[in-house]
Amino acid sequence: MAYVDQGMAADRKKAAAGVIVIHAAIGTVLVTGLATNFIPAAPPKPFEGHNVEIELPKPTPTPTPIEDIKPSADPISQPDPFTPDQAIDITPAGPVITISTTPVPAGPITREVLPTGPITVIQPPVPPAPRFEPIAAKPRNSPSGWITQSDYRTSWINREYTGVARFQLSIGTNGRVQNCQIMASTDHSVLDAATCKLASRRARFEAARDGNGEKVVGSYTGSVRWELPD
Repeated sequence: MAYVDQGMAADRKKAAAGVIVIHAAIGTVLVTGLATNFIPAAPPKPFEGHNVEIELPKPTPTPTPIEDIKPSADPISQPDPFTPDQAIDITPAGPVITISTTPVPAGPITREVLPTGPITVIQPPVPPAPRFEPIAAKPRNSPSGWITQSDYRTSWINREYTGVARFQLSIGTNGRVQNCQIMASTDHSVLDAATCKLASRRARFEAARDGNGEKVVGSYTGSVRWELPD
């Protein structure tokens, strides 16, 4: 029991000492705070105002009423017409043409004098006369034997193919037919073809000759009448 009381007395001493320390600390703070110099803050500047001029729009003027114009009873006086003292020519001026009448002095007249003497007329040369008379190609055998009645085929007779074939032969320098051309047709192609074929095979010619007597290519024209036998 005595042990418990002694412990409680020791605690009380510690608590009292703690309170004393706290009070001493608070006192120190108060003394230090009172000793510090306090500088008050500057008061704010008062608000200064400025006058701003604003140009207001001009008011619209009120239109002045127009009084009715009453016609005057007096007639309007017309000014007298202006008459110029002299007539004014308003014709546009044209170009001024000056004609000179100064005579041109006559100078000596030069005449071209043609030379006199005999006049020589140059004539073109006369071509030499041919040494030979040109000769056309002529048949050596009778044209009547080139195409005969025996060449008329039975089928052509049965179909009554008739007509006149006019042909032209081209004769070479050897006297043989080189080409045949139908100039007028019989209206039957088989008769035209037979005409050229038979004439080219059977015809013989003497070659044509020029003015120098040289053999040249010639031509011969003939015709064949295809008629039905009696």
